[in-house]
Amino acid sequence: MDAAVAALIGAGVGAVVPAATAIVGGFMSRGDARHGLLFDHRREAYSAFLKEARGSLDAASDFYWGPGGASGPEPPEDALSPLDSARSDVSIWCSEEADELAGKVLGAIYRFTFEQESTENYKAADDAIKKFVARARRDLGVPKR
Repeated sequence: MDAAVAALIGAGVGAVVPAATAIVGGFMSRGDARHGLLFDHRREAYSAFLKEARGSLDAASDFYWGPGGASGPEPPEDALSPLDSARSDVSIWCSEEADELAGKVLGAIYRFTFEQESTENYKAADDAIKKFVARARRDLGVPKR
C-alpha cells in the first residue's frame, strides 16, 4: 500500500511541477518584456528630447548668428512647443533627476531664444544639454566614453 501511495504522490508531483514551472516562467518572461518595454520608452524619450533641444538651440543660434544675423521675424511664441512636448515624455518615463535637468534645458533655451541672445546664455543652454545627456547615459546604462 505504501508503494501505491508513493506512486500516486510521485505522479501528482510529476504533473504539478511542470505546470508550476511554466507559470513561473511565464511571469518571468512578462517581467522581462515589461522591463524591455519601459527601457524602450525611456530611450525614446531621452532621444526625442535631446533631438528637440539641439534643434531648438541650433535654430535660435542660426536666427541670431546666422548669415544676415537676426533678420526676419522673431521666433514664434510656440517655437519651443515641440521641446516642451518631448519634455512631457521625459517626465513620464525617465528618472526624476532627468526630468529636473530637462526642465533646466528648457529654461536655458527659452532664455536664449526669447529673453536675451548672448554667448553666456548659449553656453548655459549647451551646458544644460550636456548635463542632461550625461544623466541619460547613466540612466540607460551606457558606458562612459
